Amino acid sequence: MKTKFYVLTLLLALFGIRVSAQELTKDEWVKSQVKGVNGKLVSDGTFSDLALKDFANVQTGDKNKNTPGRYAALDVNSKDKSFSFSPFVYKSSNLFLAADFTGTLSNEGTYFDWKNRNTITVGLNATWLLSPSKNYYKRPSDDVYKSMYNKIYEKVDNQIKKDNNKDVANLKLDDIEIDSTVLYNKKDSLAKYAKKYEALLAEKLWTGKTLIWLKFNVNPIANDNFYYTIKNDTVSYKDPYKKTINMFSVQTSINAYRETKRVILYGNFYIKGTRKHNLSEINETSQWNKIRSLTDEAYISESNKNVYELDNSKFYNLFLFDYGLQGIIIYKKFNIGLELKYDNIKFIKPNTTNDVSNIDNFSVGVVLPFKDKTGIPSINIIPFYQYKQYVGYEKASGSIVGVKFSLPFGN
Repeated sequence: MKTKFYVLTLLLALFGIRVSAQELTKDEWVKSQVKGVNGKLVSDGTFSDLALKDFANVQTGDKNKNTPGRYAALDVNSKDKSFSFSPFVYKSSNLFLAADFTGTLSNEGTYFDWKNRNTITVGLNATWLLSPSKNYYKRPSDDVYKSMYNKIYEKVDNQIKKDNNKDVANLKLDDIEIDSTVLYNKKDSLAKYAKKYEALLAEKLWTGKTLIWLKFNVNPIANDNFYYTIKNDTVSYKDPYKKTINMFSVQTSINAYRETKRVILYGNFYIKGTRKHNLSEINETSQWNKIRSLTDEAYISESNKNVYELDNSKFYNLFLFDYGLQGIIIYKKFNIGLELKYDNIKFIKPNTTNDVSNIDNFSVGVVLPFKDKTGIPSINIIPFYQYKQYVGYEKASGSIVGVKFSLPFGN
C-alpha cells in the first residue's frame, strides 16, 4: 500500500513539474504582466533598472564622496592640483563596491611632477542606494497595459513563426550596439521587450525622481610624501631629507539627488576622520635649488624641490575629524547651475603636539554641465572661487580660484 502511495506521489510530482514547465499562453502572460504593474507605473524589475541607470548618470558633487560608478576627475587651482579616478566597480542590487585612487600634487612645474610634495591615496568604498522614488501625474489605465503586452507577445510570437524556430526569437534592443540580431528564447524575449516598452511608456510620464544614498570610504594607504630641511643642519641644505607619512582616513557621507523637468538639486553632508601630522593643512613649502657654479659670476640650477623649512625633525600625529556640506542647483532650460560648499578642516598648530585649530573653507562655483549626443551627462566643468579663513590661529585669510573637471568612464 505504501509502495503504491509513493509511486502515485512521484507521478503527481513529475506531472506537476511538467505542467509548471509548460509555456504560458498569451492571455496568461498578459494577465501576469498587468498584475505586476498593479498600482504602479512600471514593474519592479523595470523600476530597479531605470533607477540604477539614473544613479549611474549622477554627475554632480565631489567624486570621492558620492559617485557610485567609474569616473575620472581633475581639480586645478592656484595652490595645488588634485586628481581622482575609480576604475573598478562591483554592483550587487543597490550596493556598489569600488576601489579609487586620489592624489594631490604641488602646483610647481608640470602636472605629473612627482619629485615635489605629493599625496597618494588608495581606497575602498561602499555605496548603498536607498529606496529611490519617481513621480508621475497619472497612471495609464489597465487597458493601455493590456494592449501593450498583447502587442509585445504578438511581436515575439510572429518573429518565432517567421524564422520557423519554436525556441528562439530575433531580438534587437537599442542598448545592444551590434549590427546583427541576437537570439533569445521566448521567455527572455518577452521579458526584455516588456522592460523596454515599459521604460518608453514611463519616460513620457515621469515628472520627477529622487535618489538618496550613503557612501563609506576607507583609505588604508594615504601617503603624504614631502621634502624638508632643518635649520642649522648643513647636510639638509645640501640634500633635503625625504619623509613619507601614512594619513589613514575613513569617511561617511549622505547624499540626496532630486531631478524634475526644470531643475536638478543635489545635497551632500560628510564626516571624515584622518590621521594627520603637524605639517598637514597649514604649513607651506619653499623652493630649494641645487646650484652649480660655472664662473665667479655665472651659476646653473641643477635641480629644485619644494621643501618645508623646519626647526627639527619631530613629527606628531593626531586623528582629527573634518566635516562639510555642499549644495548644487542646475537649471535645465539654461543648462547652467550654482554650487555652494563649506568645509571645516582641522589641523595641528605648528610647534605644538596636540593643540588643534580649524580652517573654514567657503566655496562658490558655476556648474557647466555637458551631455553627449544621446543626452547622457558626459562632463561637468565648474569654475570656482574659494575663501579660506583660519579660526583660533593667527594667519591671514586667503582666497583660491580654480576649475574642476569630471567625466565618467562608463555606466
